Amino acid sequence: MPESVTISIPQSVSVNVTSSVSAGVTVLSSGPNLLTVTENGPKGPAGPQGPAGPAGADGAQGPAGAAGATGATGATGATGATGATGATGPTGPAGAGANTTSVINISNTDSAFSHMTDPITSGTSVEAILRDMLEKYNLSTMTLSSVVGSYENTDGSFPTASNKTLGNSSQSAILETGQTLRTTGCNFVVGTTSQTTDNSVLFKVESTTLVSGVADTATSASYSADDQVKNSVVTESDVTFTVQVTDSGGGSDVTRTATRKAYWRNRVILGASSTSSIADNNAADTLYDGVTQMASELNKGDTFTVTTTSDGNDGNNHTYIIFPASFGELQSVIQDGSLPVINAFTDLGDFTITNQYGASISYSFFKSNSKGAFATGTSLVITF
Repeated sequence: MPESVTISIPQSVSVNVTSSVSAGVTVLSSGPNLLTVTENGPKGPAGPQGPAGPAGADGAQGPAGAAGATGATGATGATGATGATGATGPTGPAGAGANTTSVINISNTDSAFSHMTDPITSGTSVEAILRDMLEKYNLSTMTLSSVVGSYENTDGSFPTASNKTLGNSSQSAILETGQTLRTTGCNFVVGTTSQTTDNSVLFKVESTTLVSGVADTATSASYSADDQVKNSVVTESDVTFTVQVTDSGGGSDVTRTATRKAYWRNRVILGASSTSSIADNNAADTLYDGVTQMASELNKGDTFTVTTTSDGNDGNNHTYIIFPASFGELQSVIQDGSLPVINAFTDLGDFTITNQYGASISYSFFKSNSKGAFATGTSLVITF
């Protein structure tokens, strides 16, 4: 066994135990001024490996590796908002037009070409020719707004002339048979004066020209009324007033017209009178003029719808239906929408009367069989 040695060290000497001891010597103990050491024996065999110590802390991150290969392209993103419209570019040069190089005579006689100007002059645009051929030509319109005139009064005088729209159908009843219409002019409108011939407006009644040579840009025409009178002395009738203008813009002259009609109609009467019989034309004329009219209208033979007044309910009065004999037989009288009462009347015959305008007309007279036959407010539909 190795021996141990104790060494006394002066206090003034400083000894570093670790660095001062030689290899092969083991320090057993040390203290103030003393050092005990022993010589080491031979090294024994290695003991078994102890258990693994705990894992050490992670080391610092190493340098970045080289860049990897580029990945595949991702999906396309959504389209962004439309940008502002750019400035308009300069206008391009005008294209070359095509014109005819010589006169073209239109030899095709089909009506489809009748509106075209013949011949087509040299230098005319081909586009203009095609448009003339293919685009429909619209004729100017012509409107007769009114006839200027006056209707005769029952005393034979005439009021101041005014605009009369007259009528456009045979249903209109405007003047009584025998009444005079005196005209002095008309009002009109030409739709497209750029297409019509200057001073080509004409106004006429039936086939008689009243005024002509009127400017197409005008809106009225006038003339003296001294000789321009129309009436119907005996029978119902009508006359047609016509204004016309010449449309020459389509290559040929076309007359454009507009019309208004004046109608003369006979009067029908629902009346009340104490007269019980009619002996002759004079008696009929007296009754026609003196009957109390519950209803009266100018009529061309249509249904006559009326309502009785208190005169028809008067116990002294018969109810009379008086109408032109030209209407034919009285067909029916319906009371209050359903009750036939034609048998409540007696036909007194046909008589010639003179109306308020001096026209002599044959009239039929139907008298109720009893007096005070109809209560006030009774509806009667009379069919001729």
